[in-house]
Amino acid sequence: MDTEYVYLGHDNRIDLQLRASSAAYSAASVTKISITFGSTKIENSSAASGAITWSGSSWSTGEVRFKLGDQSISTGIYNAPVVVYTAVSSAGIVWDYVPVEVKADPEG
Repeated sequence: MDTEYVYLGHDNRIDLQLRASSAAYSAASVTKISITFGSTKIENSSAASGAITWSGSSWSTGEVRFKLGDQSISTGIYNAPVVVYTAVSSAGIVWDYVPVEVKADPEG
């Protein structure tokens, strides 16, 4: 997987697709998604609003969007775990680890 980038103070997004057995996974039953950077955990339980979203008109099946530039994340390189929660998997399923580099505001 290619390294994704978060630019603090900016609106860049990370767009991923949940896949299971090589097929797009419907996020209809998802109740919460989290991503963790070191000791900083960012989670959202609203599919359509917030830092992590997984529902929108004309979105692909399983599409998840992470808008993290306004979060309190320390700059650095992370192998950030993405955890997906459903009613059946209330403890969450570690879906994948995403290589992410968090960079300081390039205009700051």
